[in-house]
Amino acid sequence: MFILASDALTGNSGFVTGTIDNQVRQLAEILSITATITKEKSAFKCMGFKGTQHKTRGWSGTGSITLYVISSEWNKMINDYVKTGKDYYFDMVVTNEDEGSTAGTQRVALYRCNIDALDIARFDANADYLTVSSNFTFEDTDLLEKFNYQFATN
Repeated sequence: MFILASDALTGNSGFVTGTIDNQVRQLAEILSITATITKEKSAFKCMGFKGTQHKTRGWSGTGSITLYVISSEWNKMINDYVKTGKDYYFDMVVTNEDEGSTAGTQRVALYRCNIDALDIARFDANADYLTVSSNFTFEDTDLLEKFNYQFATN
């Protein structure tokens, strides 16, 4: 079995939607996004076994996002927290789909996302485009739609 090159997804094929303040919109300013689930484990030792075993006891969801500086919405969320203490939690759905691939579509939901930090002002005379990056956390996830790829055999 192998993968056909024509079925590999291109990196910019897809989109991200977000629900912020009960409004759903495409987050077109996103240049890149990565979400990672890290399992939390405890070491387990016992007599008769010289190695260390590990038991999963939970997980943590973290991510990183890079945005084009074109919207003040993200700055507003951070500024509202500074001024009023209102923190924003929002949901995102990351969709990967490439019309040139037979892999189909994958949609992953990230729930209760919260930005960790954000540069609220940026200027760079040497930059072709202004971007800003941030880390975020999320508290739940769902695989809403799975790829349906069939590996090639010959």
